[in-house]
Amino acid sequence: TLTGASYVALGLDIGAILSNNSDLEKKFIESAKNSNENFHPLPLFDGYRNLINSDLADMKNTGGRFGGAITAALLLKEFIGENEWIHLDIAGPARSRSDNSIYPEGGTGFGVIGYFNFICNEIDN
Repeated sequence: TLTGASYVALGLDIGAILSNNSDLEKKFIESAKNSNENFHPLPLFDGYRNLINSDLADMKNTGGRFGGAITAALLLKEFIGENEWIHLDIAGPARSRSDNSIYPEGGTGFGVIGYFNFICNEIDN
């Protein structure tokens, strides 16, 4: 899945971001940095689109083990059309496994402050 593959790729402290618009992606990453939320872009590589082809349906929901976050985002892309979009995958940092000063054990709310900053920046511009 997109979540599982991003978690494996980026670990516990970094969220994945995938987008069809690199400027929008960069703006979000900068907004999130101001809140101690780290996101790393993963490529939306169209060369993997064939991995979600299906003999029985329009497409399948998994492209296999390798490149899983990318093929899952390519599946999402099929439903977006020409709209600009970003997908935030917060599986790793969404839950704290130990008590620390920034995130106590449990749900972290990771991404909320970055998203808020991003929206506020977009409204101001």
